[in-house]
Amino acid sequence: GQILLENCLFENQLDDAGNIHGIYSRIEQKLDDHTLLMRLVHPEQVGVEVAASGEHIRFVDNQTLHAYANATVKSVQRLNLDYFLLTTVGKIPAEMRSNNVIENLDWQPDVTIRNCVTRRNRARGFLIGTAGKVLVENNTMEEPGACLSMGADASSWFESGPVKDVTIRNNRFIDPNYGVWGKWAIDLNGGSGRSEPFEKNITIESNLFKLFNIGVLEANSIAGLRFVNNTLERTTTYPKTQRPPMAAVSIHGCRNVEIVNNKCPSIPEDEKVISIDSQVVGHLGESQKINQK
Repeated sequence: GQILLENCLFENQLDDAGNIHGIYSRIEQKLDDHTLLMRLVHPEQVGVEVAASGEHIRFVDNQTLHAYANATVKSVQRLNLDYFLLTTVGKIPAEMRSNNVIENLDWQPDVTIRNCVTRRNRARGFLIGTAGKVLVENNTMEEPGACLSMGADASSWFESGPVKDVTIRNNRFIDPNYGVWGKWAIDLNGGSGRSEPFEKNITIESNLFKLFNIGVLEANSIAGLRFVNNTLERTTTYPKTQRPPMAAVSIHGCRNVEIVNNKCPSIPEDEKVISIDSQVVGHLGESQKINQK
């Protein structure tokens, strides 16, 4: 499907401006070769339908978020708000373990967020987790935490959705992270310690970042990341935080990263730093191509 947020104002909310993601439901027990006892773990997800007959799911390791097998749903039987039985057409994969999770592959909408304003919301701007095509353009975001966040987890919120095709362009990021919900304007937190990247194909281009602090981008476990033609400007709206991030752009466990043609005329040289795994490798304004093994 398609989710379109256009010409909207999100302000003074008691949570993020918007949160678009799937649900990881947890495997409690294998009952036979085709049937699983499943649980919706987070209290805000109880009672939600997460799969139906004929739909496609994938099995995911709850610790690494590595997807290791797919299956087709034969039937779903609701037991109560927390638990349900899920039956697959084929046999359940042998490597499946209790506490692993499943994700619905068919519920992956395209998302467009265009010409919106987000400001003064309690935490962050938009949290996005979908394998569909994502476009975030021509928005103005001014938040006490990250303006944009992408990632997933199967231990706390059970929010699924590695992104696969994201374009973030022509937005204005105004003084992000003046609260306590992060250090980066854009937080791409695919986790760490994985043998393969978790997310892929993210382009951040032609945006304006007006910053009182230096944190622009943190990227973890991504294959194919472009940060190009962006402009960074220093503001004096707020005092610098006592514990700022060590780099404007911080990269961890990523492959095929391109950082080129970015302009930051009012940012001091020692605050334009690009780091990989906490080691300085260059500065914004220089052209960088990075491929971590």
